Amino acid sequence: CVYFRKLLMKNNFIKILATLGLIVALGLILQGVFDLGKIGLKSFSKLPILKCEINDTNGSINTQFYDLEKIKNENPLSGMNSDEKKEYLNRQNLEATTFLNNENMDQYTIMYRNHDNGISKGWQATIKKDTGEIRISFPKHTPVNASFDDVLTAYAEAQNFDGVCSEVKRKNL
Repeated sequence: CVYFRKLLMKNNFIKILATLGLIVALGLILQGVFDLGKIGLKSFSKLPILKCEINDTNGSINTQFYDLEKIKNENPLSGMNSDEKKEYLNRQNLEATTFLNNENMDQYTIMYRNHDNGISKGWQATIKKDTGEIRISFPKHTPVNASFDDVLTAYAEAQNFDGVCSEVKRKNL
Protein backbone atom coordinates (compact mmCIF):
# COMPACT_ATOMS: atom_id res chain seq x y z
CA CYS A 1 0.00 0.00 0.00
CA VAL A 2 2.86 2.37 0.83
CA TYR A 3 4.60 1.41 -2.43
CA PHE A 4 1.51 2.32 -4.51
CA ARG A 5 1.12 5.62 -2.67
CA LYS A 6 4.76 6.55 -3.45
CA LEU A 7 4.25 5.51 -7.08
CA LEU A 8 1.11 7.67 -7.40
CA MET A 9 2.88 10.65 -5.83
CA LYS A 10 5.80 10.19 -8.23
CA ASN A 11 3.42 10.03 -11.23
CA ASN A 12 1.58 13.19 -10.08
CA PHE A 13 4.91 14.99 -9.71
CA ILE A 14 5.89 13.97 -13.26
CA LYS A 15 2.49 15.13 -14.58
CA ILE A 16 2.92 18.50 -12.88
CA LEU A 17 6.41 18.91 -14.35
CA ALA A 18 5.16 17.93 -17.81
CA THR A 19 2.30 20.43 -17.56
CA LEU A 20 4.66 23.22 -16.49
CA GLY A 21 7.00 22.35 -19.37
CA LEU A 22 4.09 22.50 -21.81
CA ILE A 23 3.03 25.91 -20.49
CA VAL A 24 6.58 27.26 -20.86
CA ALA A 25 6.84 25.84 -24.40
CA LEU A 26 3.51 27.40 -25.41
CA GLY A 27 4.62 30.72 -23.93
CA LEU A 28 7.83 30.67 -25.95
CA ILE A 29 5.93 29.81 -29.14
CA LEU A 30 3.47 32.66 -28.56
CA GLN A 31 6.31 35.07 -27.83
CA GLY A 32 8.11 34.10 -31.03
CA VAL A 33 5.10 34.02 -33.34
CA PHE A 34 3.03 36.90 -32.00
CA ASP A 35 5.80 39.02 -30.42
CA LEU A 36 4.34 38.66 -26.93
CA GLY A 37 6.52 39.28 -23.97
CA LYS A 38 8.43 41.94 -22.11
CA ILE A 39 5.69 44.57 -21.85
CA GLY A 40 2.65 42.42 -22.48
CA LEU A 41 0.97 42.25 -25.86
CA LYS A 42 2.94 44.37 -28.31
CA SER A 43 1.07 43.90 -31.54
CA PHE A 44 -0.27 41.08 -33.67
CA SER A 45 0.21 42.99 -36.89
CA LYS A 46 3.06 44.98 -38.25
CA LEU A 47 2.63 48.20 -40.15
CA PRO A 48 1.63 47.62 -43.76
CA ILE A 49 3.47 47.92 -47.03
CA LEU A 50 1.62 50.45 -49.16
CA LYS A 51 1.43 50.76 -52.91
CA CYS A 52 0.63 54.39 -53.64
CA GLU A 53 -0.53 55.69 -57.00
CA ILE A 54 0.20 59.40 -57.12
CA ASN A 55 -1.23 61.72 -59.75
CA ASP A 56 1.36 63.81 -61.58
CA THR A 57 0.64 67.26 -63.04
CA ASN A 58 1.07 65.89 -66.59
CA GLY A 59 -1.75 63.38 -66.07
CA SER A 60 0.46 60.35 -65.53
CA ILE A 61 0.43 58.18 -62.43
CA ASN A 62 3.60 57.61 -60.41
CA THR A 63 3.64 54.41 -58.33
CA GLN A 64 5.59 54.36 -55.06
CA PHE A 65 5.89 51.63 -52.42
CA TYR A 66 6.29 52.47 -48.74
CA ASP A 67 7.21 49.73 -46.24
CA LEU A 68 5.96 51.52 -43.13
CA GLU A 69 7.37 48.91 -40.74
CA LYS A 70 10.85 49.28 -42.25
CA ILE A 71 10.62 53.08 -42.27
CA LYS A 72 9.51 53.03 -38.61
CA ASN A 73 12.32 50.65 -37.61
CA GLU A 74 14.95 52.78 -39.39
CA ASN A 75 13.65 56.10 -37.99
CA PRO A 76 16.79 57.85 -36.69
CA LEU A 77 14.73 59.86 -34.17
CA SER A 78 13.52 56.79 -32.27
CA GLY A 79 14.52 56.91 -28.64
CA MET A 80 15.66 60.55 -28.75
CA ASN A 81 14.30 63.19 -26.43
CA SER A 82 13.09 66.50 -27.89
CA ASP A 83 16.44 68.29 -27.42
CA GLU A 84 18.33 65.46 -29.14
CA LYS A 85 15.82 65.48 -32.01
CA LYS A 86 16.17 69.23 -32.46
CA GLU A 87 19.97 69.01 -32.49
CA TYR A 88 19.89 66.09 -34.96
CA LEU A 89 17.43 67.82 -37.33
CA ASN A 90 19.45 71.07 -37.32
CA ARG A 91 22.56 69.45 -38.82
CA GLN A 92 23.88 71.35 -41.81
CA ASN A 93 24.43 68.13 -43.79
CA LEU A 94 21.88 65.42 -43.20
CA GLU A 95 19.90 62.84 -45.13
CA ALA A 96 17.17 61.14 -43.13
CA THR A 97 13.69 59.66 -43.39
CA THR A 98 11.58 60.04 -40.28
CA PHE A 99 8.22 58.51 -39.43
CA LEU A 100 5.30 59.52 -37.24
CA ASN A 101 2.57 57.04 -36.34
CA ASN A 102 0.71 58.13 -33.26
CA GLU A 103 -1.96 55.53 -32.43
CA ASN A 104 -4.43 58.34 -31.67
CA MET A 105 -3.89 60.02 -35.03
CA ASP A 106 -5.74 59.09 -38.19
CA GLN A 107 -2.69 59.30 -40.43
CA TYR A 108 0.88 58.20 -41.04
CA THR A 109 3.50 60.86 -41.78
CA ILE A 110 6.77 60.19 -43.59
CA MET A 111 9.29 63.02 -43.89
CA TYR A 112 12.39 62.90 -46.05
CA ARG A 113 14.99 65.53 -45.24
CA ASN A 114 18.09 66.38 -47.22
CA HIS A 115 20.20 69.15 -45.75
CA ASP A 116 22.81 70.12 -48.29
CA ASN A 117 25.28 72.74 -47.06
CA GLY A 118 22.74 74.30 -44.73
CA ILE A 119 19.79 74.22 -47.17
CA SER A 120 16.83 71.99 -46.30
CA LYS A 121 15.28 70.12 -49.21
CA GLY A 122 12.87 67.23 -49.02
CA TRP A 123 9.26 66.13 -48.95
CA GLN A 124 6.50 65.02 -46.64
CA ALA A 125 3.92 62.30 -47.28
CA THR A 126 0.72 62.18 -45.25
CA ILE A 127 -1.40 59.04 -45.60
CA LYS A 128 -4.88 58.76 -44.10
CA LYS A 129 -5.25 55.42 -42.34
CA ASP A 130 -8.96 54.94 -43.08
CA THR A 131 -9.10 55.85 -46.78
CA GLY A 132 -5.51 55.46 -47.99
CA GLU A 133 -5.50 58.98 -49.43
CA ILE A 134 -1.97 60.34 -49.76
CA ARG A 135 -0.67 63.86 -50.17
CA ILE A 136 2.99 64.44 -50.90
CA SER A 137 4.25 67.98 -50.36
CA PHE A 138 7.50 69.38 -51.72
CA PRO A 139 8.07 72.62 -49.78
CA LYS A 140 10.31 75.37 -51.05
CA HIS A 141 13.92 75.07 -49.96
CA THR A 142 14.77 76.87 -46.72
CA PRO A 143 17.83 77.31 -44.55
CA VAL A 144 18.20 74.46 -42.03
CA ASN A 145 17.87 76.89 -39.13
CA ALA A 146 14.90 78.78 -40.68
CA SER A 147 12.28 80.22 -38.35
CA PHE A 148 9.05 78.35 -37.78
CA ASP A 149 7.20 81.03 -39.79
CA ASP A 150 9.58 80.55 -42.74
CA VAL A 151 9.02 76.77 -42.63
CA LEU A 152 5.24 77.28 -42.51
CA THR A 153 5.47 79.61 -45.51
CA ALA A 154 7.58 77.05 -47.39
CA TYR A 155 4.89 74.40 -46.80
CA ALA A 156 2.09 76.83 -47.68
CA GLU A 157 3.81 77.39 -51.04
CA ALA A 158 4.65 73.70 -51.50
CA GLN A 159 3.96 71.74 -54.64
CA ASN A 160 1.44 69.02 -53.69
CA PHE A 161 0.58 65.71 -55.31
CA ASP A 162 -2.41 63.57 -54.33
CA GLY A 163 -3.14 59.91 -54.79
CA VAL A 164 -4.42 56.73 -53.18
CA CYS A 165 -2.57 53.96 -51.35
CA SER A 166 -3.57 50.36 -50.91
CA GLU A 167 -2.03 47.68 -48.77
CA VAL A 168 0.03 44.98 -50.44
CA LYS A 169 1.05 41.68 -48.91
CA ARG A 170 4.53 41.24 -47.58
CA LYS A 171 6.45 38.83 -49.79
CA ASN A 172 9.28 36.88 -48.25
CA LEU A 173 11.20 36.07 -51.41
